[in-house]
Amino acid sequence: MFTRFEPPRLASFAQALAFIDFVDGDGPTLVAIDQPTIVPNASRMRLIDRTAASIVSWLGGGVQPANRGKKGMFDDAAPIWPFLTALNATEDPEGARSATEGRFYFEVFLALALASIDDGFFGRLAGPRYNPARKKTFRLEHWHRVLRAVAADARRVGCGPLAEWCDQVGAEERPTKADQDRLDAAICLLVAIAGG
Repeated sequence: MFTRFEPPRLASFAQALAFIDFVDGDGPTLVAIDQPTIVPNASRMRLIDRTAASIVSWLGGGVQPANRGKKGMFDDAAPIWPFLTALNATEDPEGARSATEGRFYFEVFLALALASIDDGFFGRLAGPRYNPARKKTFRLEHWHRVLRAVAADARRVGCGPLAEWCDQVGAEERPTKADQDRLDAAICLLVAIAGG
């Protein structure tokens, strides 16, 4: 049962960590991250990226290869690594299910998450085109379908405030990339709830 909901907002890694520290209380804390969290390979794709890519491609999307050669994203100086160190958590979402305390985190593949939230997104080329930054492929009707699917799933798990947030965001006539980033955070929340 939800006792508190904070609307998704844009944040730096430092701001995200401060927020997690602020809300961390009794019981386990599960952090869902929309970014690769284990990148051992120097080049090409991770094994998990290759595995997910075949399904995501079937859905009509793509998987960006994560490797240490991507400066600023996954090299040794990338901001994700000090964030994960400071988070002081275990990458074990299954362990979080039975934990009574501690911090846990995991990586989310959004295209796969959406296909599990709404079976209308599961099918050959059925994945939504809801990134406003990609003007050639963005479809406003897909944007609204994703919002409706997230709202419906939020209601299903008892998080009415998230559903209301989706309704408010849906009123925007011209969604932005920042809106999509916040919506992706909401999807991550639903995945964390389902895994918890």
